[in-house]
Amino acid sequence: MNFIKFYVFGGIILGFLQTVDGILLVMDKGLPLDFNMGVAMLEVLWVPICISTLIVFQRQKISILSPLSYIIYNIAGWIIATAIASPTEGSTFEIPLGFSIAGLLFGTYYTFINYKLLNTNN
Repeated sequence: MNFIKFYVFGGIILGFLQTVDGILLVMDKGLPLDFNMGVAMLEVLWVPICISTLIVFQRQKISILSPLSYIIYNIAGWIIATAIASPTEGSTFEIPLGFSIAGLLFGTYYTFINYKLLNTNN
């Protein structure tokens, strides 16, 4: 499996997991479960892969929309989360409903964009 196919298939899987993650967060009113924490770790690990993919796609004249949008989404998420995350001692950490919905929508978009990329490059 070449790097492009690895990225595209990984992107489809990660996008699907982000969608499920968002649905669970909405259903649980923003209280993260172990599954949500696992998806968050995968999201962070995916950023360096997206940076590498950005370089590979530019060299091979492939659309950079997928890796670039993921990097921007992730960095924006870190900035916003840092700005609003100030849990007080003894309180439970809740993810705002808007973030949960944004994650769900981005996961759906990311799955779709990588599926389109898969069909374009076959």
